[in-house]
Amino acid sequence: MRRRKSNSNFYNLLRMVCILFWLLSIIFNSFGGNIISAKENQGESIKALENKRILFISSYSESFITVPEQLAGILSVFQSHGANVDFEYMDTKRLSSEENIQHFYTSLKFKLKNLPTYDAIIVGDDTALQFAMDKQEELFDAVPIVFFGINDKDRAMLADALPNMAGSIEETSIIENLEIAYQFNSSATKVIGIVDGTLTGQGDKKQLEAASHAFEALEFNTLNVSEYTFEEFGKILEGIGEDTILLFQSMNQDSSGNYLDLEDQFEFLREHTRVPVFRASVGGIGKGLLGGRMIDYKKMGVNAAETVYQILTGTSIDTMELVRQTPYYYIFDYELIQKYKIDENRIPDGAVLYNKEVSPLERYSKLIIAAGVIFLFLSIITVVLIIDNIKRRKMQKELQESHEELVSIYEELTASEEELEVQYEKIEKMAKHDYLTGLPNRFHFVERLSRELKNYSYGAVMLLDIDNFKGINDTLGHVYGDHLLRIIAERFHKITDEKLFCARLGGDEFLILLSQVQEQKEIDEYVKRIQMLFDEAFLYEENENYISFSMGVTLYPKDSNNLDQLIMNADAAMYQVKHGGKNNYIYYHENMKNEITSKKEIEGILRQALKEKGFHLCYQPQVDAKTGDIASFE
Repeated sequence: MRRRKSNSNFYNLLRMVCILFWLLSIIFNSFGGNIISAKENQGESIKALENKRILFISSYSESFITVPEQLAGILSVFQSHGANVDFEYMDTKRLSSEENIQHFYTSLKFKLKNLPTYDAIIVGDDTALQFAMDKQEELFDAVPIVFFGINDKDRAMLADALPNMAGSIEETSIIENLEIAYQFNSSATKVIGIVDGTLTGQGDKKQLEAASHAFEALEFNTLNVSEYTFEEFGKILEGIGEDTILLFQSMNQDSSGNYLDLEDQFEFLREHTRVPVFRASVGGIGKGLLGGRMIDYKKMGVNAAETVYQILTGTSIDTMELVRQTPYYYIFDYELIQKYKIDENRIPDGAVLYNKEVSPLERYSKLIIAAGVIFLFLSIITVVLIIDNIKRRKMQKELQESHEELVSIYEELTASEEELEVQYEKIEKMAKHDYLTGLPNRFHFVERLSRELKNYSYGAVMLLDIDNFKGINDTLGHVYGDHLLRIIAERFHKITDEKLFCARLGGDEFLILLSQVQEQKEIDEYVKRIQMLFDEAFLYEENENYISFSMGVTLYPKDSNNLDQLIMNADAAMYQVKHGGKNNYIYYHENMKNEITSKKEIEGILRQALKEKGFHLCYQPQVDAKTGDIASFE
């Protein structure tokens, strides 16, 4: 007995330890991932790119607002893969002259000559790409070049066509930003884009012009800051009113050569604008710009680095297509949302709201979760110790209680299973039956008829339409009409058998399926049974309602073995009855189809004649019989 008790305790403790390790794995996965797996993956990556050298050439400087995000994305990939990454900056936002580019070229050429060869080149934004294209044969011959952040689609397509080049286009989501701007200000009539004379600025202008075709109700213009002094430009901005959507794209240098970095540009716009300023690129939120659908530059850096990784691990760069999808996210300054009284319900789901106070619960949610997990962990340890102590003293009692608990759980599961079966039956019935009449619905009818046709069976499809039912709804109301439909459905239930299946198509129309019925005589018998249902008045609210119907009948597979065609045949026959005086039924025949086709052709001819003035008015003269003169016309 003691050995059995000891073994049982050991297995129970082992089970509890397993539970604790499972909880610990959840904690570690929630706050940093699986360390062992990460190390194994890192080991494989380091082995794949060990001693590889990558050069990133940026069009801008390290302090330019988009560059840190790009660097973070690139390094997040290559640091985990063990590659060495160098950076070179062209600084063309502040110095856009040819002289600056020539100095950069001379410096880079010297470095490339005296440093070990690079295994891949990454270039960011338009100027760096153009430099790489111009100097590819001289500086980067046979070295794969991956580009990203390119505004000018034409330049990107030219680069993609060159050997050893691949990359992605940066589309600043102009259309989506204008859509959200128009949602915020639906009374706007104009769109003005702020650009400058740089390559990037001209690419921005092209994107705005391309987007204008999607907004026919809006007038589009661009303001090129490089054509004005900043003083002149500020006065122009101050005159822009609430009827204008203002989109900030680029404004680095004015006509006098004065330069503003991005922070100064944001301050400039904040001082000189009286309307919300939208932006499709990073920066400016909380500094005077409302925001918009912005590019995720970190993700772009990640994508470029992963492309290089694929190339260096065996994927041919010539097989890579130009990537046209740009990663985005929405961000807005909440203080400006309130300032301009923008309806918060129009803010896209998942948008980042800058300057919006976060509740303590949201702010410390991770800490609360961590504390809760730790508390749960300690509580479990305490419970384990208590349970273990109880089990040492009362092993037999616990085994009995465990048995009773298992029995109880089994009974609960059995009851739950029965309840689920009942719920499933209810749901299935709701899905296949009409909510108003309780009859099978169109879906159920189609399912039944499809099964008949697949089994190569034979029978008839009937489409029944209540005569003049619209008049009942119009004079007595839809509630009254709905009640009559329920009474009609109750009568259909009475004649339903193994061969007759009735469903509500919708409104006052019913579909009837006769299975395993081939002789017309037998079909006519069923029709008589249906007619008898309508012989007696339908009583509701002490009113006697005498109702008739029109019905079309088609046979399968004689007329067709296609489900949709059979319903169309029955519909065509039913309408033949309608046009022939109603309160009857008729079998479908091929001439009906020809009549419908002929009618459509005649209608088409008449419509065309009306359109082309093919009719003219004729007058019938009335002649006086005594004199022989025309007395009048009709």
